Amino acid sequence: MKKRITALLALIFIIIASLAPAGAAGLDGFVKSPARAARFTDVSADHWAYARIYDCAAYGLMEGFEDGSFRPEESLTVIQAVIMADRVNEIYETGRSTLENGDPWYAPYLEYAEEHTIIYSGEYADTAAPATRAQMAHIFYNALPEEAYSLINDVSLSDIPDVNARTPYAREIERLYGAGILNGGDARGTFFPDSRITRAEAAAIITRAVDISARVSVSAKLPVYTGEPYVVLSGGVPELFADASEALSPFEYYSELDGLGRCGTAYANVCREIMPDEPRGEIGMVKPSGWHTVRYDDLISDKYLYNRCHLIAFMLAGENANEKNLITGTRYLNIEGMLPFENVVANYVKRTNNHVLYRVTPVFEGENLVASGVQIEALSVEDSGAGVMFNVYCFNVQPGVIIDYKTGDSTRDPNYVNPSTAAGESEGAGGRPAAAQNPDESVVPDTSGADYIANKNTGVFHYPSCPSVGKMAEKNKVYLNGTREDAIAAGYRPCGSCKP
Repeated sequence: MKKRITALLALIFIIIASLAPAGAAGLDGFVKSPARAARFTDVSADHWAYARIYDCAAYGLMEGFEDGSFRPEESLTVIQAVIMADRVNEIYETGRSTLENGDPWYAPYLEYAEEHTIIYSGEYADTAAPATRAQMAHIFYNALPEEAYSLINDVSLSDIPDVNARTPYAREIERLYGAGILNGGDARGTFFPDSRITRAEAAAIITRAVDISARVSVSAKLPVYTGEPYVVLSGGVPELFADASEALSPFEYYSELDGLGRCGTAYANVCREIMPDEPRGEIGMVKPSGWHTVRYDDLISDKYLYNRCHLIAFMLAGENANEKNLITGTRYLNIEGMLPFENVVANYVKRTNNHVLYRVTPVFEGENLVASGVQIEALSVEDSGAGVMFNVYCFNVQPGVIIDYKTGDSTRDPNYVNPSTAAGESEGAGGRPAAAQNPDESVVPDTSGADYIANKNTGVFHYPSCPSVGKMAEKNKVYLNGTREDAIAAGYRPCGSCKP
């Protein structure tokens, strides 16, 4: 009798178990199927993401287009990110993906995502729009439970140069870095949260989410200043891509200021159409985060420590007092770090009439108000980088000065020996001949981030430290940024005293 009862209980248990939903398949539920791994017509074996695109298709997470292409450099849209996250979530929970198009075609995917808290209803007004990298991180993160993101990297927000506690979806971004799913868009681990993400990049990221062996170790630390104004990143190769429709179309993008009033990424397609044809206007009314007016007359040829540094130079895009494009930068950053690269782009565009994708990202550590430096990337479009291609990090430092990047305060470096003074030369730290001392110290010229200041009445341009500048009426000042030749080309003649 006892054996019959035991057998009956066992049978009941089996029946109940068969009716109950199966437990989550977990990451073991992701199995590559060669049948799904299409060979896309536009992804060659030497493409940097070839293996990840193949794996992503084999897992059934992404598909190509009807013409057999994958379009790896096309921007990922919000709905495409949602579909990928839906498939990841369903396979993780059940071991298979069953979602299909409905009416409208995207409705089942949005419904699933909302039911499984991947997104909430109405979170994205335009799901056909390109997804930002931050939005992608948020959507992908919600596809899996937190235990699927085991930490392999000791990374905090302070280690990610352009992400802080006020960045949208900062917690998700930080966790994905820690899990080895995100590793940034350059050698320093910069994330570019407001930039678009390509389909190739999304394939690499989602593959790391489902395949632990594909996850990566990251070290997101800033380069160390060793005496040179810039360092080359990633062998000089920028992380710049554009849809074919964008590549020859002028555009400018400036990130919104964050909660601390700090600038973010500035991105433009530099071409003749957006370059200015008149002198720059006034910018002195803008006070970027961390701004201080402070002088070190014996250390800096133009005296002032800080300039209002354009992320995208005025000579490239014609932006004047755009607070989203001006940071507190040292004279050394402005002249020794950024200007040479700005000149390369400007001269190339003027000579060829071609286009240059140009992105500048200020790097703020933690909640510092002054950037530690800027990353500048450039890629000429028509010749695929043969004319212009670079990826550099310029240091926001000033030899001889110690800067508190949290506040912008500064002090003299007691251990610094000015090489110009030691050699008995008359050149300042900026590498230019030192201008005559202002005989009236109560008259303080304001550089306002300009390379030269011209008098609109006389048509003469000067170094900002020239005594004549201090005697000009503010209404007559024209602030010029660029080379001496640019100032002359704009119709001004050089001062005979300071000889710019």
